Amino acid sequence: MFLQIAGSKERLPSVTAIWLFLVLAGVVWVLWVGNRHGVDVIVQSVWVSEHRELVRILWDTNYFLFPFYAAFLALLIYAWYMRSRRWLAVVASYLLAQLVCGVIVVRLLKVLTGEARPRTLEGTGLDSQWIGPTLQHGYHSFPSGHSADAFISAFFLALLLPRPWMRVAVFAYAAFNAMTRLAVSRHFPVDIIVGALLGGFAALLTVRYVLLPWLSRVRS
Repeated sequence: MFLQIAGSKERLPSVTAIWLFLVLAGVVWVLWVGNRHGVDVIVQSVWVSEHRELVRILWDTNYFLFPFYAAFLALLIYAWYMRSRRWLAVVASYLLAQLVCGVIVVRLLKVLTGEARPRTLEGTGLDSQWIGPTLQHGYHSFPSGHSADAFISAFFLALLLPRPWMRVAVFAYAAFNAMTRLAVSRHFPVDIIVGALLGGFAALLTVRYVLLPWLSRVRS
């Protein structure tokens, strides 16, 4: 099989290093260009400006997350077909990380903080606005759920990939996925950085304290 469970523990440090490097790179970029200006840099770039409708169709959706979902759905089918408890452990751990971080923690932070999305602030003259607890979708910018979702998925997939360049590639795809949220004015750079940080942290804890102990007890 293309993905490998064997060696997951040994690959964990390199996977963690790639995740942390990307988060740090994002922090450096925001410190350099600024949080609000970071959105403008992407939105007003030549390619995005010339392909705004295509950008809206492709990136203002969940489409770019579908390859991740398809990969784990395929793993679930494979685990069921092969009656493999080890592969089932991988999928179950992934779903646990997504549930705790992507569904509970991220959604709770969105509701409690109430940060206005960049598109919500268009025409107001404000660089940011935080209104506190709210259910209004236009004020659910912090943190980015897409980024958390993408980095949880990338972390788990990278853990199963045997080659270093493959692990880098899957994280690069997650980072690109996160950056698209700037192009459609859904999030500020800090939102996607925190989303990536939360997603990677949730994946790391789940792998370290749930998946690896589970795999050590299961042989088939």
